[in-house]
Amino acid sequence: MDNFWLHCAKIVGTPTAKSGSWVHTFSPTDENKMAQRGHLLVAIGLNNFNGLGDLAAIGKEIVSRLHEEYYGDLTDTAFNQLKRTVDKVVTEAAEGSEFELNIAAVTVVGVYLYGVMSHGGQLMLFRDQQVLPLLVNEEKGSGFLQEGDIFLLGTEEFFRLIKEEILQAALKTGKPEEIMEILAPFIHGQPSGSSAAVVFRALRQETEVKNNQEIISSPKESFSRPEKVSWQPRFHFKDKWLGIIVWLDEFFKRKIIYLQGSKEKSSRSQKMIFFVALLLLVILVVSVFFGMKKRSSSGENLEVTALVQQAQEKKEEGEALLTLNPTKAQQLLQEANKILQTIEGSENLPLEVIILKNELNNLLAGSIKEHQVQGEVFFDLELIKAGAVGDKLILSNDQLFILDKNQKAVYGLGVNDKKSSILFGGEKIEGANFLAEANSVVYAFTNNGIIKGGKIPEVKIAKDNDWGEIVDFKAFTNSLYLLDKKGEIWKYPAIEGGFGGKQSWLKTNTDFSQAASLAIDSSLWVLNQDGKIFKFLQGQKENVNLSGLTKDLSNPTVIFTDFEAKNLYVLDKGNSRIVIFTKSGEYQADYNWSEIGQVNDMVVQESGKKIFLLIGSKIYELGINL
Repeated sequence: MDNFWLHCAKIVGTPTAKSGSWVHTFSPTDENKMAQRGHLLVAIGLNNFNGLGDLAAIGKEIVSRLHEEYYGDLTDTAFNQLKRTVDKVVTEAAEGSEFELNIAAVTVVGVYLYGVMSHGGQLMLFRDQQVLPLLVNEEKGSGFLQEGDIFLLGTEEFFRLIKEEILQAALKTGKPEEIMEILAPFIHGQPSGSSAAVVFRALRQETEVKNNQEIISSPKESFSRPEKVSWQPRFHFKDKWLGIIVWLDEFFKRKIIYLQGSKEKSSRSQKMIFFVALLLLVILVVSVFFGMKKRSSSGENLEVTALVQQAQEKKEEGEALLTLNPTKAQQLLQEANKILQTIEGSENLPLEVIILKNELNNLLAGSIKEHQVQGEVFFDLELIKAGAVGDKLILSNDQLFILDKNQKAVYGLGVNDKKSSILFGGEKIEGANFLAEANSVVYAFTNNGIIKGGKIPEVKIAKDNDWGEIVDFKAFTNSLYLLDKKGEIWKYPAIEGGFGGKQSWLKTNTDFSQAASLAIDSSLWVLNQDGKIFKFLQGQKENVNLSGLTKDLSNPTVIFTDFEAKNLYVLDKGNSRIVIFTKSGEYQADYNWSEIGQVNDMVVQESGKKIFLLIGSKIYELGINL
């Protein structure tokens, strides 16, 4: 079994009177402890300290307790010991303490990574140019390391201060020291001192060779995979055939000798010999027939055994990756399931196949997060105005804004109190297609230009001859962005009293002929009608590779995310579902409802775990659980 050594870099916040942070990394020199417990890495944050003791001393005591508990007992598996250690230290700290403690701990044993998060700690992985959130808050998990994996382990406060875009840019440098150089300025000087993190890179350790024997340092744990078994048939047909011939030869030799010494019994003995010979001939024919059948059956059993072994290996590998890489885990489990489907029609199916099939079904049910839901009416727009019909929907600061093209009106609706009103309308917003909110003002994009809402709506930006077919309109940091099908994103920067002149925001040529929707979270995200998603950072395009989907997107019309959201949400009208991806493109879940095919627009309040859908005169609500 291979081993990994770790290349680490650390960062801690500036301590204050009420908060502090610590990073502890340790690799034992004792060979037994290294084999059993491996490398230990811990990030610790301590907040809201109101006690009379020395905060620094308390932090050092917590580090000491973690170390003692983890390496002090080698009887259990590393994963179980790590869970027990973190739970015990957190429990001890909570007894009579006047502070909040969060711990993020991992251990690397051989090729295995084990992680335990407590009270907001997080573990992130950078692999194959993708940043993957592995463990968050109270989660625990394990998986296999790959050469060059980069992990970021940090406290709750650290991940609150560092935005995802910055983390991704830093991790892509690929070197722990450079990563920390990028992230350190965002931590140092902050009013909280509980920001701690450690970046480590897993590099393969060359195995030692002594007397042509490989010296292996590996965990002796139940997680190790079984060695492959070379199966052989219990008997060989050829050997059995030769055995029968030899037996017959010896039998007749004995009978000939017996007859030579007993002539008086020759007549009766000859009859007996003929009967015995005939009986043996029948036995021989029957034996040949059943031998051939058993040989065929043995061959089939060997094939079944080999396929079951393949399925078992894929199932075990997929199960180990469920928390580390859910997409890859799902792929492996599906492959195992397909292997078992090829032998389900075999006679006398072994019990182990049935058990393995049930285990796979349970694992697949947990890895494929498909939810059948029923939307609930959140609000009926006809309570605001008779005959109201919603066409477009935006969300800003717990306030929904709805465009009603037919009534030439814009409505406001509180998410929490459901207070509603008609904000503005009239002939000036005739032909309006989209809404955006900037600096607490709602703007409507119309055939005549961009209209500023208010008691008397006014044209704020006149229609521009350079515009092609504008398919979406968004605001971010009070600037306005227009998605143009002719291959451009126009930006109108915020200035005092309004907006500056039009700017061509893109720095790369892009085909937007199939563009359908725009979302902004500091990066700009563009959804195509063919299901492709493009990400633009500072005008440069990055393709987003969607992975883990059980079926392709069909007629997607809306993409949603914002600065606070961790995920991407796609309205997949063709499949009557809403699909949720991480911002690196990995499938998370989908919510299926038959009425989604009728939805006009969608917004998401991720903090409130709600999706709002606009259908006709009604706004529907779906709860999400991520």
